[in-house]
Amino acid sequence: SLLISFSQSGAEKWASITKKNKGRNIAILFDGKVLAAPRVTEEIKGGKCSISGNYSEADINQLKAALDN
Repeated sequence: SLLISFSQSGAEKWASITKKNKGRNIAILFDGKVLAAPRVTEEIKGGKCSISGNYSEADINQLKAALDN
């Protein structure tokens, strides 16, 4: 799994997005390519969340590299 931390403004936006999309998948894009599409199980508050699932270590590393940029 991958832990993601948001800035204060990012955390507020993420909470709103996840609240509106409970039970749905949210695509994480980088350069127009879907890197992951995790399902939102609940509103995510507090500026931290994790992405987990059937991802290989290479998938997680690619996602981490994209988010770090």
